[in-house]
Amino acid sequence: IQVGAVYIQNITFNDTGTYRCTFHRTLFLPRSNEKVTVERVVELTVVATAKRGLVSVVAEIMMYVLIVVLQLWLIAVLVSVVAEIMMYVLIVVLQLWLIAV
Repeated sequence: IQVGAVYIQNITFNDTGTYRCTFHRTLFLPRSNEKVTVERVVELTVVATAKRGLVSVVAEIMMYVLIVVLQLWLIAVLVSVVAEIMMYVLIVVLQLWLIAV
């Protein structure tokens, strides 16, 4: 899946309108070349200032929540591994002590 993007530099309110985007691509396949053409009509409205959508705000919040949750999970895993290693070390030390006594 590929995404195409169009960037308009120095945009003005006069750029508001309907645009036709045409994408041509040739896929070089083993049996034969496949030509693909995709055409989209886009309605562009220029506004004075861009507004962040609710989805982008929620996505950013969820990203930070996920980072915190994953770090806490990693800490819990590391603590449990260290505790398990310490338990095995204690068992070995006790066995050596019992042999010595």
